[in-house]
Amino acid sequence: MVGPDAYEAIMLGDLKLENGNILVGSHVGFAHWGLPVGCDEPIVVLPSYYSGSAKSYAPWIGKAGLFDPAQCCIIAFDQFGAGKSSKPSDEPQKEWPAPSLADCVRAQKRALELLGVDRIDLIAGWSMGGMQVFSWCEQFPDFVASALAVCATPAPSAVNRVFLEGIRAVLVGGLKPSEVGALDKLPRSELVRRLCAFGAVYAGWAYSDEFFLSEAYRAFGYESCEAVVEGWAADHEKMDAADFAAQLDAWLSARAPVLEHAGESAVVRMVAMPGSTDRYFLSGTLGEARRAFPSLRVVEIASDLGHIAGRPGIRANETNQIKRQVDCLLAESLLNGLSQARGAPQIDGVSSPR
Repeated sequence: MVGPDAYEAIMLGDLKLENGNILVGSHVGFAHWGLPVGCDEPIVVLPSYYSGSAKSYAPWIGKAGLFDPAQCCIIAFDQFGAGKSSKPSDEPQKEWPAPSLADCVRAQKRALELLGVDRIDLIAGWSMGGMQVFSWCEQFPDFVASALAVCATPAPSAVNRVFLEGIRAVLVGGLKPSEVGALDKLPRSELVRRLCAFGAVYAGWAYSDEFFLSEAYRAFGYESCEAVVEGWAADHEKMDAADFAAQLDAWLSARAPVLEHAGESAVVRMVAMPGSTDRYFLSGTLGEARRAFPSLRVVEIASDLGHIAGRPGIRANETNQIKRQVDCLLAESLLNGLSQARGAPQIDGVSSPR
């Protein structure tokens, strides 16, 4: 049985991808908190963000967080390339089939069905997790009652794409998405150099101008701007380069929503929460999302933290702003009777991939 603090993988078998490739023996990692899977109480789903895992949402869980595990069932997913999901480092000698962001979402839906879940009361995510929220609402609007995308847009904007292509060049060089597994065959010294450079560049985009000019970084344990750069470089040195690149390519694969689907997505109550000082998921780039998702409300997070404003556990001020929207969406679900009885969970497919 899936326990209240489980972190496992569910086997999906061979998965045909958008690009025509096959992800052989695919598996998706998931974490579970709170009430049993398949209960009649609200079910919350959290797709993971770049460089994070399903467990990275732990700061959002608890009576003092966004989701009370005594009141709902919470399921968070690893995306492909991370955690216990399929990733290049599983078999570094093989060509990586390069699943897209939309493929990640399709795999999550299949995993939920295997767990006995037939409807999501709220799907929420930060950053790349929020991008998957948009993809969920486009692909499977009948499966989702409400959605919250924090510091995210459905697809990379022009400025975000410039950022992504720049850091990809630092990490990957000229390798194609199918070739990223070759990174793990490089000498460790070369990988450390690339990963540290990747982290150093990322540090300049993750925060806002105000964060540096007002020295807000001191509240987060950094003594100087240089310490921010050094800290991010050191953190990224520990990562797996091929897995990192696979997630980055999935980010770049995200597409703008198809406007013809707007009528279908209208059934989902949606809130997007861009950060007021975010450098690459900009409030002004949500125009196309508003046309594609007629129910979408935009509520800006007032913060000097840049993109990091929505990160789980970063600071109480920002977390409280997000919580107000979570509470509103869940209350609307209950008020409108959208929580439906669900069948008994089917958990025989849950196992570790290794």
